[in-house]
Amino acid sequence: MATERRFIDPHEVPSIPGTEGWEEMYPYYYVFGKGKTEREKYESSQFWFYDGVHYPFPMHPLDLIWDDMWHMTLSGFVSKVFVIPNSNGVDHKILNGYIYLAGTFPPKEEEEKRVPYVMARTGHYYERYEELYKVWMTKMMAVIDEMKTIHFPATLPWVSDDSYVFEHKGYFESDEILRAYDRMIQLAQRAWQLHMEMDGLAYGGYVNFIYTMRDLFPGITDKAIGQMLTGFTGEMFRPPAELQKLAQFATDLGIGETIKASDKWTDMGAKLGQTEPGKKWLAEVEAVREPWFEMSIGGGWHHMDVAWNDNLDVPLAHIKNYIKMLEKGERIDRPTEEVEKERHRVAAEYRGLITNDKDREVFDQRLGLARMVSIFPESHQFYIENWFHALFYRRAKELGQMFVSRGVLKDKDDIFFLNRFEIYPILYDTLASWCTGVPPVASYEIPPKIARRKEIYNKFKQWSPLPALGPAPDVVTEPNSIVLWGVTTEKIDMWLHAAGVKPEDVKELRGFAGSSGVVEGTAKVCLELEDIADLKAGDVLVGRMTAASWAPAFNVIAACVTDIGGTFCHAAIVAREYKMPAVVGVGNGTEIIKTGDKLRVDGDTGVVTILERAR
Repeated sequence: MATERRFIDPHEVPSIPGTEGWEEMYPYYYVFGKGKTEREKYESSQFWFYDGVHYPFPMHPLDLIWDDMWHMTLSGFVSKVFVIPNSNGVDHKILNGYIYLAGTFPPKEEEEKRVPYVMARTGHYYERYEELYKVWMTKMMAVIDEMKTIHFPATLPWVSDDSYVFEHKGYFESDEILRAYDRMIQLAQRAWQLHMEMDGLAYGGYVNFIYTMRDLFPGITDKAIGQMLTGFTGEMFRPPAELQKLAQFATDLGIGETIKASDKWTDMGAKLGQTEPGKKWLAEVEAVREPWFEMSIGGGWHHMDVAWNDNLDVPLAHIKNYIKMLEKGERIDRPTEEVEKERHRVAAEYRGLITNDKDREVFDQRLGLARMVSIFPESHQFYIENWFHALFYRRAKELGQMFVSRGVLKDKDDIFFLNRFEIYPILYDTLASWCTGVPPVASYEIPPKIARRKEIYNKFKQWSPLPALGPAPDVVTEPNSIVLWGVTTEKIDMWLHAAGVKPEDVKELRGFAGSSGVVEGTAKVCLELEDIADLKAGDVLVGRMTAASWAPAFNVIAACVTDIGGTFCHAAIVAREYKMPAVVGVGNGTEIIKTGDKLRVDGDTGVVTILERAR
């Protein structure tokens, strides 16, 4: 009898010693069940994979809000708004602080019923996509602008402000603070509704193009498909471009040496502020900080991923590197003209292979659609995961500081160890105690709870999340899992096989051919932001996934290798824009490859070869 292809059941994963009771940190519906009910039968029957694309670290309870938001909004737009025939979206669960996903599907008999809806609704959007994107921008900016107006006081006053009396408002500070918290959560929900309004349509355009190309040209490579869709102009590339302009301006003003000699923005600013050229440069910085320094230092999914505006030493490091490259006569901007020329060449080459008008028309239509929708995936990330999330984190820390002033928390960042549903009653308790003049009950209850959660979280960080749970499908057909996460039939086979292989015995890894070219170089495994700062010219960046904010590093490195991702993940897109070899979705590269290993990265075939182990 053949052995069933499956990973460990989610209910059978051993507990991490010292983390007992961790489940109470998160909403109840996120946790795998413990009983013997229909719920557990469903969970055991599903194939779950770890979402390392978005969450390279375990989730703090408040940071889980973003996953919670897209848990509902993506699935809602898929199944209820655009009524996709063969998908109900993605279910989410949490295990030892890490997020696991499972595709969900409607009954087969419902698929045909959905077809008229999906044709009418997606057609309406695709026909007006560029126009609706401009409308989307107006809606998104309204959310951002309102988020800017929300604030929490660092301390609560001894008595209410005179305005509440003499302007006859009929309420006082506690009402405004409670409403501000409610509105902050509502705006987070609205931002993520907007995120998913056009996101699925954009990736749907990509998926349709991929499958059309494979139908028209059996055997076509991922590399060729990706090359036809290069030349992105989205806002995600604007922040590094602004740093490049600042580096060039500093060089032109003759202040490059002062900037290069500084490791801290405050020290540099003090020195530059004493000269006219320096003042001119600092004024230019202030002109672009809003919004282009609202770029997360990570992916924007964790509160540790603060924006450049919150840690100016990060953009300073990038500017210094650009100045050094300029002094060497090296190019610091993206080779946009070369990329676009290659895009047109490859597309024309494949179009020339088509022998009938009907297929040529399909080719033109699907290629045109995929290029048109590309404006969204590399733009919305800046407005939501970067700018909006940065604003949210600042407001949360303001609220955390107010809790600190009342003895509820020891540090403002401790608020991230509370989930969004727990904060409201604590806030109410804090405000009621301020009114009654007694210590808040939370000041006795919450500090020990936070201390315990910090212990648990630190143990979570030491655990390596399993790549998958539950029964392995014979064939992976869900297109988004393939395109975005790189979860393919071959990848699942590799995960199953890897369980019995020692990392040191592996000499070759296979993934997606994210960006063409072949290069040899020294591996630098990057798991933390600090690791990025250590990258040297010619290094091969090896990470679980790259964040958009790592784009300046692509001017330095020779190639990129990631554990997670598919043809249209961020790492693949950015690598193609910089004409740099990349292999994405290799599975467990950060476990097998060590810093100092000599690698050959083949972005044409999707193969990474370990040529020599570091000693």
